[in-house]
Amino acid sequence: MMVRRFGVDGQAPQTLDALIAPLGVTTRERVRQIESQALRKVQLSTQRRALRAKLDQLAQWEE
Repeated sequence: MMVRRFGVDGQAPQTLDALIAPLGVTTRERVRQIESQALRKVQLSTQRRALRAKLDQLAQWEE
């Protein structure tokens, strides 16, 4: 979904309307909700990696 929405890999970005059928939903709002959830997961994943790196640094410092 994110690849199609934002045009990754040289593809043209697709509109919310264009993603309705491929996602099997009926409204633009539902596509927007799915997009929002996906972006949140990416953001949380990035934050988790940064936190893990800092915790690893602290663990090494304590040794």
